[in-house]
Amino acid sequence: MSPFRGSVPLTEEWRHFRFERADGIATVTLDRPDKLNALTFDSYADLRDLLAELPHRGDVRVLVLRGSGRASGSARCRSSPGCRAWPPGRVR
Repeated sequence: MSPFRGSVPLTEEWRHFRFERADGIATVTLDRPDKLNALTFDSYADLRDLLAELPHRGDVRVLVLRGSGRASGSARCRSSPGCRAWPPGRVR
């Protein structure tokens, strides 16, 4: 991976999960306990972007992915706003 990122600043706040850093450990907490922390396309996109940024951060060596409530995650979201069928037009 190239050490050069250009001039875009690292993201400090994410819309679809909580992100915290301490002592070289980054923690991502999915925070939709009412939906068992199911991922939407927007949360997938945010996670993708975060994973692309992490190698460029000098303050993170470990990533912990967790969920709030009784489930760490339940695959993808199907029933709430912002959820779309995948593949498009197909829902089981």
